[in-house]
Amino acid sequence: TCRALGTPPAQTLMVGDSSNDAAAARAAACPVVLVTYGYNHGQPARGVDADGHLDTLADLPAWVAAQASAGFAQ
Repeated sequence: TCRALGTPPAQTLMVGDSSNDAAAARAAACPVVLVTYGYNHGQPARGVDADGHLDTLADLPAWVAAQASAGFAQ
């Protein structure tokens, strides 16, 4: 996907809802944010290693802005 988009993995944010999504992002060297709803094999998404957890996608722009201000993935 990064190749198709022409973006480096470190600057390509994966947004998902499961440990599988997080594992795929980590394997591709992409940062990953998980939403806390959706499918995660019946386990809480907050228990999955991710760069962030969001209760709603509406929080994503603010999360990205905060990470950019902190120098994340630049």
